[in-house]
Amino acid sequence: MDILEQYERKHPLAPRKFPTGQDTSDYRWVIRVVMHASGGMIANVRQANIALLVFAIIACIATLILMASNFNLVPPPHFSDEDARKQIEEYRNVQPF
Repeated sequence: MDILEQYERKHPLAPRKFPTGQDTSDYRWVIRVVMHASGGMIANVRQANIALLVFAIIACIATLILMASNFNLVPPPHFSDEDARKQIEEYRNVQPF
């Protein structure tokens, strides 16, 4: 008997890398990755689906916040008031066809 088997017998509730008694080959790769990356905290497909849904909601909210913060930009620093006045004067001096 190796060390891993001894540990599993002494600590039956210890988290395992893969859930026992569950074949994950029938599920999509995203579900398998989530279940594998959780280190045993996500034990079934329902929990993996909920984790993915929560991640998607958080990603959408973060995207909306970042997009909203970009609308408060000031004009670029290279565009000064003097440049604007010159452009307005040039526009006024243009003769119509």
